[in-house]
Amino acid sequence: MNSISKRGLSAPRGLDFFNFDIYEENITEEMNKQFSSKIRKNSEEVPCHRCRIKGVGVEKWATKEAKPIRHLIKNIFIVIFLVFWVFSGLLPSQDAKIKPVLLKDNLYLLSGLGGNIVFMITEEGVLVIDSGSTTEHGKQITEAIAKITAKPIKYLIFTHYHYDHTGGARGFAPDVQIVGHSKLEKNLIEKSKRLIEKLALPQFEIYMKVLTAKVKKLEADKSPQLDAVRRQLEFVRSLYQELKYLKPVRPDIHFGKKKIIHLGKETVELIYQGPGHTDDACMVYFPEKKILHTGNLFLNRVCPFIDELANDV
Repeated sequence: MNSISKRGLSAPRGLDFFNFDIYEENITEEMNKQFSSKIRKNSEEVPCHRCRIKGVGVEKWATKEAKPIRHLIKNIFIVIFLVFWVFSGLLPSQDAKIKPVLLKDNLYLLSGLGGNIVFMITEEGVLVIDSGSTTEHGKQITEAIAKITAKPIKYLIFTHYHYDHTGGARGFAPDVQIVGHSKLEKNLIEKSKRLIEKLALPQFEIYMKVLTAKVKKLEADKSPQLDAVRRQLEFVRSLYQELKYLKPVRPDIHFGKKKIIHLGKETVELIYQGPGHTDDACMVYFPEKKILHTGNLFLNRVCPFIDELANDV
């Protein structure tokens, strides 16, 4: 994967990628090599994120003879997943800037933190979907909203339990009502820590190792890129420390199949269709605007990931 250039990361249209301060094309290849060695250990301990096609070879997939193939596919998809995750929002640039994009009327998308963070302004307050990975992300989101409206944030909706969607909740005011599916709280308590320890932290450790080596090389070469890479390394170290000691914020409001929120003159529908990306993943529908926020149930030009840690599959 030679996806890094001096202009930053190239990405399919519609995906939010961060503009890294690293200009070596071989960095993803190096990370891929190191991921592979760690995957051999971690893939046996954490169920993988993999793509499964309904009705195609399910019986054959489950046979004992298929185990070596399953293991190979598991490793391949975990490597793909981790590399995708690294470059799609979990490891942003320290210089990343949040930009509000008007979708329709009073509904906005916040680009710059990865994923699709959406907020809606009403006469009674603001509703936000997802909070980013860290407390700092949460603060950046609330600050970006405050530049557009003085209305208070009333609701924060978690589309699912993964920490890159829930980790920024501590950056919001304590009186904000957090909404999530009834299974989400259990996943936050029981599964978030394992996901972070087995997948996220090893990913950060590898990335810090690659950056540290790069700093040494740039120091020896007296390169003008040195300061930028040093800043990126310090930034990643700070994110690593926050994730290492992250304490999830639990939802205040739970729902099952569906929940309707009325805020001002607006109606928002939270819809749960059963296990998918996770077993707590929901969609958020704005009926007046005919806009559907799918969370991670739908990805642009990327095969959906099934988190078996949070699915009975």
